[in-house]
Amino acid sequence: MDENTRQLITNAKNIAVIPSQEPEAVTAALALFYSIQESGKHATVLIDAIPEKLQFLIPSLDFIKTPKNFVISIPRTAADISQIHYEKTDSHLKIHFTATSGHVKKEDLSFYTEEPSPNLIITLGIADFKNHLETKLDTAGFLLGAQVLAITKNSSLAEGTLPAVTATGPISKESATCLLAGLALHYDNFKSPEVRAETFHLVSELMKKGADYHTIITHLSR
Repeated sequence: MDENTRQLITNAKNIAVIPSQEPEAVTAALALFYSIQESGKHATVLIDAIPEKLQFLIPSLDFIKTPKNFVISIPRTAADISQIHYEKTDSHLKIHFTATSGHVKKEDLSFYTEEPSPNLIITLGIADFKNHLETKLDTAGFLLGAQVLAITKNSSLAEGTLPAVTATGPISKESATCLLAGLALHYDNFKSPEVRAETFHLVSELMKKGADYHTIITHLSR
C-alpha cells in the first residue's frame, strides 16, 4: 500500500466497506470493520447477507448496519403540502400527500438517508465497482461524492486487505480471526498448491494475535 492510500484511510472519519458476495470478501470486510471501529472511526458494512457459515465472526446480525433512516423531501418552492398519510400493503409502502398550491413533478422529489455520508468507500473483490455502486447501492445518494479505494483479488483478499487493516492500527483479535478465516477459504484449508511460505508466516502472526484456527475450521467445514 502506497503512502497516499495509507493517508487516505488515516484521514477518513467515516468509512463504508462494500464486499462482493463471495465469502472470502465478506471475511475481509469484517476484518476491516473491526479495525476501523477499534481505531475510533465510524464503519459501515454494506452487504445483502452474511453467509450462515460466517456468522460466527459477528456477535449478531444487527452488528452489521446499513442505512435505516430515510427522508423524502419536497421543496416548498414547488408546492405547499397540507395533508400527508401513508398506506402499507403486503408489497408496498405508499405515501400520500395533498398539494394545496403549486405543481409537484417527479424531479422535485429528493430521497436520501439521514446516516452520515462516508468520507471513504473501500470495495473488496468487486471488479467494476463504479457499475456496482451506481446500479445497486447508491439509490439513496448515501455514497455520492466519497472517494473509492478498490481492493481486488491478486492473491487472497485477506492478504490484499491486510495493509488497509494495519493502516488503522494494531490488528485486533477479531480482525485476525476474520483474516485467518479468509485465508482458509482462499487456500482450501491450506491444501491449495498456491500456498507459499509467506502464507504460513501470516497464519502464525494472526494466531499470535488471538485467531483460533480450530474454531474457524470447525465453522467453515459445516
